[in-house]
Amino acid sequence: MTALTWTVMVSQYFWARLISFVDEKPKLFSDLTVLENVLYGRLGASIDEAKEALRKADANFPATTTSCDTLSAGQRAKVALARSVLKGSPVLVI
Repeated sequence: MTALTWTVMVSQYFWARLISFVDEKPKLFSDLTVLENVLYGRLGASIDEAKEALRKADANFPATTTSCDTLSAGQRAKVALARSVLKGSPVLVI
């Protein structure tokens, strides 16, 4: 591994930690619940932190029982936004 390769890898990691991106048509795991999808925002996050992220994203629907297959486009966007809020990046691109 060259120094340039190492620099590029560190740079990509730095930018990935700095920026969260919420797409117009978010990609969610259809076989998981809403809460489980939000927990993918940050490894090691607690369920309470994920519920707080959902509250901040104004996602007022059952998080523990609802499958992402049954959500509307707006609800799916709120789940993706909650995932980004949980990640805690200082830059959020919507």
